[in-house]
Amino acid sequence: MPALPKLPLQRQDMAVLMVVETLAEADSPAAVGERLLQSLQVLIADAAGGVLLQAGHGTATPLAAVGTAPALAARLAEALPARASALHCLSLDELDIDSSLRKALEAEGCRALLLLPLTVAGSCAGLALLLLPKAYRLAPTQKRVLTTAAAVAAQALTAALRQQALAARPTPGPAMPRRREPSGRTVDAVTGLTSGHQFRALLDMEVERARRYHESLSLLLIDIDAFRAFNDRYGHAEGDRALARLGEILRQELRKVDNACRYGGEEFAVLLPRCGAGAVERLAERLRRRIAAEVFTIAGQRAPLTVSIGAAVYPPGSPVERFIRSVDDALCRAKAGGRNRVVLA
Repeated sequence: MPALPKLPLQRQDMAVLMVVETLAEADSPAAVGERLLQSLQVLIADAAGGVLLQAGHGTATPLAAVGTAPALAARLAEALPARASALHCLSLDELDIDSSLRKALEAEGCRALLLLPLTVAGSCAGLALLLLPKAYRLAPTQKRVLTTAAAVAAQALTAALRQQALAARPTPGPAMPRRREPSGRTVDAVTGLTSGHQFRALLDMEVERARRYHESLSLLLIDIDAFRAFNDRYGHAEGDRALARLGEILRQELRKVDNACRYGGEEFAVLLPRCGAGAVERLAERLRRRIAAEVFTIAGQRAPLTVSIGAAVYPPGSPVERFIRSVDDALCRAKAGGRNRVVLA
């Protein structure tokens, strides 16, 4: 089997650092899983997707999936135990799975699975699975990086599971005041998209990937037109419903490799790997039309919403700050030009 290509130390450090940040930033087991899987996909660029299985009493439960359909994640949970003794990279032929699951994995471009157990003090809390296009032989240094990331994530996962169990216990007496959400959460509570606090880390990763593999990378900034007036007229509860619906639309329209973030109050950022100028302009226009055509109904009355979109393709070698400014400038021109339009930087 071919060995994994040697990864630059900076790239390895970045991936492990992302996992370390879960201890401070991820406030739920699912958030820990998503963060870990995103980190592993930075470390191993060949990975087509990932699943985190939570260990149970003889069963496994899919806790998080990145770049993998929920149905496929559920089938992997049924076929594979969440407990594993050591890091392995196995071809599908070496796994005890049925032919239908094998075909489903192959349809996703998967020919092997990287099995990474999350173990704390000898107890396995879960198992991370990475979908790979072929089986690899792991070098000792690569094993150390992966197991270090897994050990840190295992601690975060165990702590999050413990906190979740405590929160689920009934509390006697009057209801407690609502807990404030930590500023570093991974998933936005209103839209279900990636939190804006994660945007810069994700952008830095995608820029590094684009530079390393000489691939295109595009960015959209989407702003809801006159959203303050919408909130003033209909109330913040209806505003949150509209934001949640826009989150659903973005998930429906984007590819698995894309990443949509709630960038601010009524702003969204969308990272588009391997997407050039023509494709990003077509996508932005499709999103604009889809949102403009959406029927938002409040108290039986139509409440239309439109968006303005700024778009840009990352210029190779350009500073990241300049890239962000170029997209923001394009968005400002879209707003100044009459709103409900797309401007390409």
